[in-house]
Amino acid sequence: MPFLGWPSPFYHVDFNMQILYLLTFLLWMPFSVEAEEVTPSATVPSKEIVSKMKRVDKLSQKGKYVEARGILEEILGTEKDSLTSGQLRRVQKKYEQLNMQILFSRFQTPDSVMHTVVRGDNLHNIAKKYHTTIALIKRSNGLKNDIVYPDMKLKIQQGIFSLRVDKSENVLELLLNEKIMKHYPVATGEGHNTPTGEFEIVNKIENPTWYRAGAVVPPGSPENILGSRWLGFDFKV
Repeated sequence: MPFLGWPSPFYHVDFNMQILYLLTFLLWMPFSVEAEEVTPSATVPSKEIVSKMKRVDKLSQKGKYVEARGILEEILGTEKDSLTSGQLRRVQKKYEQLNMQILFSRFQTPDSVMHTVVRGDNLHNIAKKYHTTIALIKRSNGLKNDIVYPDMKLKIQQGIFSLRVDKSENVLELLLNEKIMKHYPVATGEGHNTPTGEFEIVNKIENPTWYRAGAVVPPGSPENILGSRWLGFDFKV
């Protein structure tokens, strides 16, 4: 679990390039789903929803991720009240998995465009043209190196990425054009000392060392409260 330095109820980070650079960082973070509590009063999903979920699985197996995601969006938009909390979590988990598969693949969506490489192009100027990152272009197109050549087709993800954190539940949301793409568990400041508002992420550290009064706690130590990732903000004390 990552720790948010001067980590918020909600603060909203709206700096697109920072979030794009953070995408790869977020992928390292574990995602967990709580086990469903089964009670005698648990709602049984309707035959229609069961049928839709089976269709989602079949479409996913055929690589038709966009179509499968559309069915899940329909369930989450109009039928989620008929699901138990555990069933809803499973639907959301599948939805988020598909979001990541689509984002990091060549599947086109309304939030992406195809760029045809011309002579003189390189990943640096392509990323600059579309206000994105080289890492995201490479990941979305399965590129193993930085080499591109004329007439190559590249999927370019567009849109505004942002992060929203609810410190009351210690959950971070990754959004694309205000639509939730994925949830991550996070740790926030003890005693509700995390400030609220909008901040820019100024540093990201993997396996941070915790410097506390009279001690230096190394990464991986059970006494290191910072966890495996640190996100630092530009908050001024």
